[in-house]
Amino acid sequence: MHHRTGQKYTAADGTTVRPVEHRAGWDATFSAPKSVSLTALVGSDNRVRAAHRGAVTIALTELERYTQARIGVNNPAETTGKFINSR
Repeated sequence: MHHRTGQKYTAADGTTVRPVEHRAGWDATFSAPKSVSLTALVGSDNRVRAAHRGAVTIALTELERYTQARIGVNNPAETTGKFINSR
């Protein structure tokens, strides 16, 4: 992972903004292989569908432990452990 130093810039109102350093994001895709999809859908095997849903739930729960957010413009990132803030 590469970190970039944030570049200061002038906002539309003339103030100088110094953003904190860039933070890379993660992207996660959960797709079952075609053979699994066919077994679940064409073969009508609900156990396979349930197993896939369970695996995705476990993976998302694990990823959520690393979720960070910045509260405010130039504050450091805080580990929130929440994908969605319900406030």
